[in-house]
Amino acid sequence: VLLAGLPFDRWLLVPTVAVAMGCAISTVGEVNFSFMAMLLCFVSNTFRSAKVTLQQKLMTGKSRDKFDPITLLLWVSLPSAIVMLITSLLSEGVEPYRQVLAMDGDALG
Repeated sequence: VLLAGLPFDRWLLVPTVAVAMGCAISTVGEVNFSFMAMLLCFVSNTFRSAKVTLQQKLMTGKSRDKFDPITLLLWVSLPSAIVMLITSLLSEGVEPYRQVLAMDGDALG
């Protein structure tokens, strides 16, 4: 938010830091702690917050007439669906899709 130049109440950092510190403290002594998992969670939250910041900027900035919430959802959903489809095809292949297409209508629903 600060990097994008959007307004931000700095007092909101106090509860944010408190929650982050509480989460960090709760992992001390965890038997199943994984630094890689923690790093991936941190990175995913960073990208999610960047996405929300960009969405806020698109809905409240100069382009407000172009992007209402439903239009923005459409433009976010299409690339997400394409990426998920490609990832699914690369990791699982086409067999799950063949199985779904081979089912009759009653089994799907």
